[in-house]
Amino acid sequence: MFGFGSPAYDPKAETPNLNGKVAIVTGGNARHLVTYGAKVYIAARNETRVQEAIEDFRKNGAFENGGSAHMLLVDFSSLKDVKRAADEFASKEQRLDILLNNVGMLANQKIEYTNEGLQTLFSINSIGPFLFINTLLPILKKTATEPSSDVRVVSVASGSIYYPPQIPKIEVIDDLYRTKGGGMWDAMKRYGLSKLCDVFIIHELQRRMTEESVPITCLCADPGPVASDGVNSSLQVVPTPIRQIAWQVIKLSFQTPEVGSYSSKFATTSTKVAEDREKYKGAYIFSPTKIQA
Repeated sequence: MFGFGSPAYDPKAETPNLNGKVAIVTGGNARHLVTYGAKVYIAARNETRVQEAIEDFRKNGAFENGGSAHMLLVDFSSLKDVKRAADEFASKEQRLDILLNNVGMLANQKIEYTNEGLQTLFSINSIGPFLFINTLLPILKKTATEPSSDVRVVSVASGSIYYPPQIPKIEVIDDLYRTKGGGMWDAMKRYGLSKLCDVFIIHELQRRMTEESVPITCLCADPGPVASDGVNSSLQVVPTPIRQIAWQVIKLSFQTPEVGSYSSKFATTSTKVAEDREKYKGAYIFSPTKIQA
């Protein structure tokens, strides 16, 4: 309905063989990379769900092209654990070709804080991924120096970035916490700001990589409005009759998770990105045929 999933994008035609490539996907959504032959680490905190995903890959033939999936346990609400997990990966592997930051906490009307004193939403959505990227930067740079490398760092974004709270400046961490209301609109503003921070991180990382002449392509991928399990779960605060109606409307008007995944699939693997890196440096991918530099 919204036109985010474009028939002009064919994942099969635009995804090369990924044998020999190593990737990390935070939060899930690793099937595409595994199916095309990459060695993928799924970085998440729920061991059972990761194991179930890997078993599902095995049962449905995702490993037939030489790909593999591995668990990297990490809790993005703990910066200490984020650093540990990134160091653990770097101790095991000699390269990292693709880093897809897909971990995320949805808008929450209840403001919670981590043991390290950070708002949980910002720790999981922004600060944790920032630390994860920076800790892995040496191995990303090392991989980028190899012949025919195509190193990419991709963060999944959201249309909510257009509705953040009005903050004149962000100079200290508390500047991120100015929206304190418990209503859903304030919750969405906090969420939007956390995802906007991800966009800032990607833009600044790309600026630095370009300045240092390091051939790493950094992008944001916006899945658009998706009728996902997460959206369904977020409706639990709504009274049952209204929730059921709302979910039916969402399923009819939003796109499927498969189509919603096109932007991240394109950003992480499309040959078009490799063929025209200058065009896609720091780009915001709305859909495979709609970008904003």
